[in-house]
Amino acid sequence: NNYYYFGALEHALAACPDNSSDKVVIELIDKIDVFGQLVVDTNKNVEIKLNGHELYFAFEDKSLVNKGKLTITDDQIGKGIVNPIIYDNRDDYTNIIKNESTGTLELNCMVKAESFINEGTLILNGQIVDNAEKIIYNAAFNNSNKLIFNGGYTKKHIENTENATCTINGGQFASDWSANKQGPTIFVKDNSKLIINGGHVNYAITIT
Repeated sequence: NNYYYFGALEHALAACPDNSSDKVVIELIDKIDVFGQLVVDTNKNVEIKLNGHELYFAFEDKSLVNKGKLTITDDQIGKGIVNPIIYDNRDDYTNIIKNESTGTLELNCMVKAESFINEGTLILNGQIVDNAEKIIYNAAFNNSNKLIFNGGYTKKHIENTENATCTINGGQFASDWSANKQGPTIFVKDNSKLIINGGHVNYAITIT
């Protein structure tokens, strides 16, 4: 195997070969601060191994945008992905993780972020999706395609929009919306599908 060292994650991503049938692995050897939008292009197939280190996004709307195949893994109990809240003058969130229609995003690590916009395939496996320090009531998983939970614990509500599919195979769901009597844990809207094969859902499921 060939190993290369980069001073910035953006440079490492850019150096990954296009259209690789195998995942190209990027390993963190320390905490990484990303001061700008990190974009994974449609022709990339990448796995980022955190190795117990923190991947910290700051000061950018849509901090992480995935258009290709991206897996983020942490085999250790580390700090994971931290996506801090950035407020605009309406006291609303602006920092989010977005998975576009061409994207497959698999998160095998702790994630501390306010919102997820999923237009492709988003898979969460057996780790924690943690809410940020301040509760923002319109922050959630906004799913318009395919959202799969295989385990873990999340305090976010799920909004399943038209023609989307949310599959829950395990895990625990205890939305902060529900805990603060702001609404149900899962919204199932329009012609969307909710498939529950396991897990535990606190509070309500609303079908509209």
